[in-house]
Amino acid sequence: MAATRSSTPDVAERHLDEASYLCMSENATQSIPKTTTVTEQTVATTTTPLQMEDLLGPGSRILTEFLQAFKPLASVVINHIPRRYSAEMSEPSTHHPLGLLFKDENQSAELADVLHHIQNEYVPRGPDGPDSILVGGDRLTEGNSRGIQWVYAEGENADQRLEGLVFKFEDWHAIKNLFEIYHRVFFKDGSAKDHGTLLANMDKLRCVQTVRFSIVALYCLWYSFFTLVCNINNVGGHALVFKEMGFI
Repeated sequence: MAATRSSTPDVAERHLDEASYLCMSENATQSIPKTTTVTEQTVATTTTPLQMEDLLGPGSRILTEFLQAFKPLASVVINHIPRRYSAEMSEPSTHHPLGLLFKDENQSAELADVLHHIQNEYVPRGPDGPDSILVGGDRLTEGNSRGIQWVYAEGENADQRLEGLVFKFEDWHAIKNLFEIYHRVFFKDGSAKDHGTLLANMDKLRCVQTVRFSIVALYCLWYSFFTLVCNINNVGGHALVFKEMGFI
């Protein structure tokens, strides 16, 4: 572990990134370099720039949170990967209460009323006509709304055609769908004694009765369980890499 320490922040950050990079590369490509020396060439040939950019941050955060030897390096961890609109996203949001519309989105006519209300009241206007805003919901809402937009595609103007609305399904719903797929693929009754299975992990973490059933009703608990399992696997993967690099 002492090999990863440094009195210079830049050097410390590089060592931390190299260790996290190799671990995440192992998880992604199943290829640990058979060497104890980490070089730029090694880093460049074991994964793609996209993997390195996106996986170093989470790996470094987990290391400094759960391993005592790495806690002094917490100050050099990149908590938020810089993106094109990072500066804008860091600004505090302005909340505007929109009120309630007593409409049933499962009824096509009432959903059309809701979408036209959003188009007319909340889509910003410019010299060239209405701009665009994102309208989010679950997958069913997105699909139904897109169908309504197609129905009005022959409208006389942009407002009638609902051209200011860009539909998407929210991240929380995509994550919920991921959990459902994860459960359907990896959960099997009777596998609690098989090391590494989903049910075995649930049993060891004492959350079988809490998490093994409804993902919809227990979304927050599923999220916590999934995060914990990812952290455990990440720390275990780092331990294998450190052993391969000769640190332990």
